[in-house]
Amino acid sequence: MSVSSDEINVAYIAGYGRSGSTLLERILSTHPSVVGVGEIAYLADKQYAEFYWGVAEGIPLWDEVEPKLRFEDEDLARRQRVQKQHESTLTGWIYQFFKKPTDQYRQHTTKILSTINEALPAGANWIIDSSKTARDRFFRPFMFRKLAGVNACMIHVVRDARGCVQSVRRGSNAAMERGAPRHFKFALLRSLFGWSMANLSGILFRALHGSDNYVRIRYEELASDPVTCLKRLEPLLGVDFTATAALIQAAQPLPAGSQFAGNRMRLETVIKLKTDERWRDDMPKVMQWLVAIVCLPISMFLRRQPKPPDDQHEYKSAA
Repeated sequence: MSVSSDEINVAYIAGYGRSGSTLLERILSTHPSVVGVGEIAYLADKQYAEFYWGVAEGIPLWDEVEPKLRFEDEDLARRQRVQKQHESTLTGWIYQFFKKPTDQYRQHTTKILSTINEALPAGANWIIDSSKTARDRFFRPFMFRKLAGVNACMIHVVRDARGCVQSVRRGSNAAMERGAPRHFKFALLRSLFGWSMANLSGILFRALHGSDNYVRIRYEELASDPVTCLKRLEPLLGVDFTATAALIQAAQPLPAGSQFAGNRMRLETVIKLKTDERWRDDMPKVMQWLVAIVCLPISMFLRRQPKPPDDQHEYKSAA
């Protein structure tokens, strides 16, 4: 995929929560051409927007765009309805397969993306949106592809379903950050359905838009050998990650990013790369088998990894 100088370039991180999207975004953002802005779908979320604006205070990019993107309550509620209508699993398929996005949606989404794009540092030409594809955002990257002036691709991050389920059972990151009760109701059912739908979105996107606009990354590989993952992303973004690879191999701290919302890891100044497989000990064996069986249909589609391109230079593996 080529970078467009006349369009807003958006790399969308898809997949289910707790799959390493924040980690990947922080890694990619160490390159001056790439700016990770977090889960910007929350800009139109009446429940969370105000809280995340408070957390983002002091981040130069968000201080600059706040006058244009911090919506009033009535406008926020309207924008949230429009966004959910076009992007959710329930109704988004109508706008994907049968109808064009409405003027309201185009204006809402284009305003957010163009305002952020105008505030990017000199030399930056990629926005990373890590809003993922579960629940109300299943069709979000598909809608980006339908917007004039937007050049969008997908980075699909996949984690073992058992790890995601166990993480959800421990509670909500967003709730913990706000000091609210952390535990989800029906956590097991919620995560089983959410994981399946979020990854189905990635499978469908690749089928519709081709491998030139899509790369799949496994969380386990990202945590254990991020340099190899970076190599696979170079053709998609048209970015040379040699300097980033050297930073990781030298175990240097990842600089703070400009993420609006997401996992609390986005606020940490030093991130340690490690594979979290606590589910193997913490999750009952019966539940492990249940999750594996329920998620098997989607898992089978995700097992095959595309080979890295032959014409890319080799990195020394970090593993």
